[in-house]
Amino acid sequence: MLAEEVRHRLGGNPCFNLKRAFEVLDFGGKGEISVSDIRRLIEERGFFISDNEASSLLDKFDNGSKRGTITQKQFIGELMPKSR
Repeated sequence: MLAEEVRHRLGGNPCFNLKRAFEVLDFGGKGEISVSDIRRLIEERGFFISDNEASSLLDKFDNGSKRGTITQKQFIGELMPKSR
């Protein structure tokens, strides 16, 4: 499935809220998602991911800032449909 298709599916689901999804990922309410937050979420669901894999996933949202975290603005901007 293409990323844009996922964005449209999520956007069309009345039960899905991007702000709430960010809050679920932002353990501790820091205002940003870190590699450890991504690993924790995945591992709590019974899957395992290396630091490199988590970093790679985070980099897809990072938009070149290379801060090692994702802000709420970056998260929502990446998951909002780009076209209609």
